[in-house]
Amino acid sequence: MRKLVLAIRRWIHRNRLRLTVVTLILLGVFVLFSSRIAIVIGSGDVGVKFSRLTGTRTGRVYDEGFQWMWPWEHMFIYDTRVQQRTDTIDMYAADGLQLHILLSTQFHVPRSQVARLQETVGPDYIKRIVYPDVVAAVRSVIGNYNEDNIYATDESGVLQALQYTASGESSAIKYDGIKILQLTLPDSIQRAIQYKIAQQQLAKTQGYRIQTALGEAQRKAAEAQGYADFARISGIPALSLRQIEAAEAFAKSPNAKLILFGAGIGQTPLLLNKEIP
Repeated sequence: MRKLVLAIRRWIHRNRLRLTVVTLILLGVFVLFSSRIAIVIGSGDVGVKFSRLTGTRTGRVYDEGFQWMWPWEHMFIYDTRVQQRTDTIDMYAADGLQLHILLSTQFHVPRSQVARLQETVGPDYIKRIVYPDVVAAVRSVIGNYNEDNIYATDESGVLQALQYTASGESSAIKYDGIKILQLTLPDSIQRAIQYKIAQQQLAKTQGYRIQTALGEAQRKAAEAQGYADFARISGIPALSLRQIEAAEAFAKSPNAKLILFGAGIGQTPLLLNKEIP
């Protein structure tokens, strides 16, 4: 055993220059291909490995952290966290009304769908799937409304319909929420809608005034009928009764007054607004 060790040492000593050169070459190769044989998958990301010899490995998804691979392999990184994008969509409603919609979409890629997404679509899935799905959902849902009901419709129901429709387009993407940030109509339509709303409010106001006037007329008619019935039963003219009521109201005021009544029925009371000495 000792002789073997001595022989190895002598061989290394005789070939030390060659060994040094080979070691430097291997080190250079390692540095040159380090980005191809070692990769770090970040937090919230997963990787799908592609080999030039065997193709995409659909049976395994690589978790975050340090991963090794051969130089002829490549790791595709996918973000599985919730992502958000904002899109502007110009479209026409059911009656030809032109709409300008600012839309916010939240979505994520389920971990179980990453390998399938890599094999069938690729890393540019946002451009090839997400955006077309959202546009198709908006055209399908919002396109059914017209200028009369587009603002009167329950917003939560519209958003749920958008999310449901977009989710039905592709099972590889999970849509967490779709929000309409802004819905703009042509200026002429906006002015027409505002005028219509103003006219509706004015009509409600006029209706209230008419109802108030009718109520007051009915009240006065009932009051007049009451005076007429009193005069018919008591024989006292209605005017005299009103004069007595007015005098009574004056008499209840806190200021000192002197009220003189005439001797006969129908005589107007005399009110002296003067302090008694």
